[in-house]
Amino acid sequence: MTSQRMYAQLEEQINTVVTQFEKELWGRGPRHIRTRIAFDTVLIKVLFENIKAEEVLIRQGNFSHDTMRRLVMEQQSTVLCQHIAIHTQKNVVSFFFDNKSITGERMYIFELDGKV
Repeated sequence: MTSQRMYAQLEEQINTVVTQFEKELWGRGPRHIRTRIAFDTVLIKVLFENIKAEEVLIRQGNFSHDTMRRLVMEQQSTVLCQHIAIHTQKNVVSFFFDNKSITGERMYIFELDGKV
């Protein structure tokens, strides 16, 4: 099996894990998810739909729910890091998360302790 195919399969497995994680954490899954592995880094871009209440907050200029999501992710990041470590067979050295409700995008970045 080629390494390119192995990476594609691993990226698909990570997509599945992150989709399930998002469903459990946020109550709904992503509209679209894309994972890329580059050397010792896993990048995950998630597109999501805002619910109507969130759209109202965005129109009013109230972005406190973005802050709330960051706080929730800080608390739940250990669980997601464990999933990434299991699938990549590498320890997660650092984790970065950003959420932009205006564009409906989330980014997860995992730095690993070695090349996948």
